[in-house]
Amino acid sequence: MTTLNLKVSNVDKTTAPPPQLPSYLALAKAAESFFVISGTNQGMTFLDIETQRIYNCLNVAAHVNALSSDDVGWRDVDSYKHWRSIIPTPEYHPNKPAIIPDKPGLYIKNLWQTPEVQPDLEADISPFMDFMNFAFGEEEAQYIIKWLSWQYQYPLEKPHTGLYFYGPQGTGKGFIADVLEAVFGRSALTRLADSVKLKSMSNVELWQRTLLIVEEVNIEHADKAIANTIKSYMGARKTNADKKNTHFTEYDIPANPIFLSNDAPKFLEPDDRRWFVREMKKQTDTDYYSRLYDWLESGGAGAVALLLATTNVSDVKLSDRPLMTPEKQGACGISIKDDVLILANNMEAVLKAGYACVFTPAYFSKDYGNRLQHVAHEVGLKAVDLNDISGNTKTRASGFTASECRRFYVPEDAVVFQNTAHKNAWWITSERWDVNSALSDKKIPARNFY
Repeated sequence: MTTLNLKVSNVDKTTAPPPQLPSYLALAKAAESFFVISGTNQGMTFLDIETQRIYNCLNVAAHVNALSSDDVGWRDVDSYKHWRSIIPTPEYHPNKPAIIPDKPGLYIKNLWQTPEVQPDLEADISPFMDFMNFAFGEEEAQYIIKWLSWQYQYPLEKPHTGLYFYGPQGTGKGFIADVLEAVFGRSALTRLADSVKLKSMSNVELWQRTLLIVEEVNIEHADKAIANTIKSYMGARKTNADKKNTHFTEYDIPANPIFLSNDAPKFLEPDDRRWFVREMKKQTDTDYYSRLYDWLESGGAGAVALLLATTNVSDVKLSDRPLMTPEKQGACGISIKDDVLILANNMEAVLKAGYACVFTPAYFSKDYGNRLQHVAHEVGLKAVDLNDISGNTKTRASGFTASECRRFYVPEDAVVFQNTAHKNAWWITSERWDVNSALSDKKIPARNFY
């Protein structure tokens, strides 16, 4: 019987030298991950897309030489014809590769990176929902979750609205920021410690993400510059700006803001239609957030990612105004009675249902009296008189009484016009509510909510 003496190698395969390649293959392999940023000859600089580190020509030559069976120097790197070049200005493209082809031979560096946290079917969402329902209230929590879900599912389709949460320490404002940073990924948001940097129009890069989270917000009513900048950037998808070290040009600004503060907002205008404002309730349990962070770090972020990925947002319209809250009323300095607040929310529900958008006076409470036109304006409606549109004092519309033809209410952006093909046919269109139909088809049944 023959005995085999087998010698087991103790070489650590992780530290074993890579196989030696001919220089042309070693250069080709390096070109898979190294992209030229700038420079020529020995001054060439490269981006390694795998590590996101910057290397000079000598660094790359050393790397290639470690793979090559031949001697490779910086001149070999410089003369290699197959390097790919990245244009100087990176761009934000969610859910696309790290390097995006542009024109032939040119590539764009993608600012977005795949988040480490992915939706987790097994993780428990109940601690997050308990927190949201307690801190904001159930109806408000559902609005916030829908808003965040839209951002998660459609990161470049900007709703032009923002969230403003305020309250003392212990309400969980920082926890919200940490959750969103984990779920969306750091590359998908800008997170600022305070609102100082928002004052400069040159800081357009702050808005080149999906979310802009600003903590310790303190913007006074007198800070017109910062308030106007915020308003301008919230209302636009693109802007022209003089970004630092670049020429004045156009930039995409997909971000919508989430502001966190100890105090209620002081910069909102009375007619603001962009901000959802809510004061957060404070937990009295001193260990509550320790347990919540334990949950977050043990898989909770995956549960939130799943929630945002699967929440149905088919009923969300980009033109939707934020849910009205008592805090929003106070912040805007609006003296609105409770019945008007209820009406505003009911109106939003009716309009979102899609079956009606034409309101006759009979729909509203008689308690409004002479205030009706003012109240209607406060909830986003305008009065329409068909006689004024037609120039005929005896105008009639199918399905409407003579009195109703003289005054009814439609969304502020709606256009009402006569269909000349038919004597009593009138039409209504509204981009905001996706309406394009006969006026009579959108008449709401006469009823009082009050």
